[in-house]
Amino acid sequence: MEQELLSTLVANAAMILAGLLLVTGLTLTIYLRFPQLRYPFLGLKLIVGTLDWFGSKGKITPGRAFAASTLSSMIPGAFLGTLLAILIAGPGVLIWIWIASFFLSPMHFVLATLAHRNRSRTSSGSISGSVSGAVRGMLRSRWLSILSGIFFLPAAIAVGACLPVAFLGGAASGTFSLQNASFPLGPTGIGFLAAIALVFMAAGGIRRI
Repeated sequence: MEQELLSTLVANAAMILAGLLLVTGLTLTIYLRFPQLRYPFLGLKLIVGTLDWFGSKGKITPGRAFAASTLSSMIPGAFLGTLLAILIAGPGVLIWIWIASFFLSPMHFVLATLAHRNRSRTSSGSISGSVSGAVRGMLRSRWLSILSGIFFLPAAIAVGACLPVAFLGGAASGTFSLQNASFPLGPTGIGFLAAIALVFMAAGGIRRI
């Protein structure tokens, strides 16, 4: 009984959150006059690197910024999330993913713009900016900024880190049959090694910038 009640509450909360996201995406799409249709060529220029310049020390080009954000968000989120949705609901869910992505893309545009406009300089002279800082700067609310960070942290760890590493570990272990007597490395070991490699890659890239 308690398990059924908990499942019902989680399902209702998920539907409410999905509805709020959809309404927000529709509102921003209409208010901003369909930015996903107005700037397709600018997006292509960013992707192919036409607007890039030779980045100096401490600066990155738009193409590099796009590549970094795509690697950290689109690959684990869109690719693995789409794969999981197709496995659960079938290929027919793909059209709904495209529709949802179309109307939710203005939210990413607005959040990125607000985070950029509300950057601040730290005591060491570096520039700091985030979605939580944008919430605090635009809404003048410290508790909303803290709440945004609290909600973002578990989502980033679960979806942006744990899910891709778990997928990678399970896929590699099942494909190459690594768990045997001569090489006793299962999905957990592969995921742990992949996590270490990602940490070194991120730290090395940040240090080079």
